[in-house]
Amino acid sequence: KQVNQLRDALVSKKYDAWYVGPNDGGPLTATIKQAIKQGVKVGCSLVPCGPKIRDTNIQIPGQTIFAGLGFYPNGQLLGKLVAQGCKGIDPCKVFWMPGLPTLPLEKARTDGLYSVIRPDKNIKVVSIQAGGYLAAPALTATQNVLQAHPDINVIVSSGDQMIAGAARAAKAPWDVREQLSKK
Repeated sequence: KQVNQLRDALVSKKYDAWYVGPNDGGPLTATIKQAIKQGVKVGCSLVPCGPKIRDTNIQIPGQTIFAGLGFYPNGQLLGKLVAQGCKGIDPCKVFWMPGLPTLPLEKARTDGLYSVIRPDKNIKVVSIQAGGYLAAPALTATQNVLQAHPDINVIVSSGDQMIAGAARAAKAPWDVREQLSKK
């Protein structure tokens, strides 16, 4: 969808500048290169524009700016928060809820998370479920995980919307959780 949007913008010749927040910068590279050749100023945020999802340097010659934190370092920050939350708990049972685990950006974030928590032998990731970047699917995923693992110590996610859904599930009384899981 983003590739088509950028192609439409390029063909329209209506824009002097693009500010792009890509889902995956790799597929956008060719169109961004064409835009730069036509004099369009291009800036990217959050996700790098270019083929290397973990490289936060400007990858496309002529790109004006990139502003953001790479997904691997973001995962490392999440890992540090998990380690902080697990301090003094042995074993510490963790539920990891990425948005869509198959996306390259989530793979990079997951690698960053595990680079921090894997060496800590008391931290055990007992479940990984997709939250879909939305509160409702995250609520359902968390309800299911809490049914299987009622003694979870830490829930970590890659999105605040998903944490909102997870928090609702975690705050629900046990009898409500059981009723919701049977629906």
